[in-house]
Amino acid sequence: MKPRQQLPDCLFGPLPGPCKPLLESFIEDSGTDIQVKYAGSSSIAATILEESENSPADVVFLQDSEYLGNLAHVGMLAKLSDGPLAKVDSGCRPTNGDWVDTSGRSRTVVYNTTAIDPDSKLPDSVLDFMEPEWQGRAGWAPLNAFFQAFLTAFRLKWGEEAARAWL
Repeated sequence: MKPRQQLPDCLFGPLPGPCKPLLESFIEDSGTDIQVKYAGSSSIAATILEESENSPADVVFLQDSEYLGNLAHVGMLAKLSDGPLAKVDSGCRPTNGDWVDTSGRSRTVVYNTTAIDPDSKLPDSVLDFMEPEWQGRAGWAPLNAFFQAFLTAFRLKWGEEAARAWL
């Protein structure tokens, strides 16, 4: 998508849910008429990849960073101006500035409190699960879409090699 100096004509976004009232408010406040195509993140990313430079999308708003990462990887996203980027912690955006998080998710670790003392034995970081003491003791749900999104964020933050080593 090419950088624009005007308001968008077409926005691709996630299923309406909480986004629809936000967009309707923006349309009303800005006085612009935006065509919105609602679909799931994977469908939107696939459509934009297929349409390539012919995509009518001026803005893309996706639920999962995995799909933003895919679009960025093939050069489909333009660099954002410094204004929006400055409003978001540097840890919540890629270093090249072609997308930005608008929300986040927390991950939790469920553990047996009779077997593990949370004050002294739980890892301080997800990276610590790579330590030998955790080998064979932690489980993940690799087919879960949220795990895949987590892994994509992990890969973007710490790199391909670190993600492979962690897995």
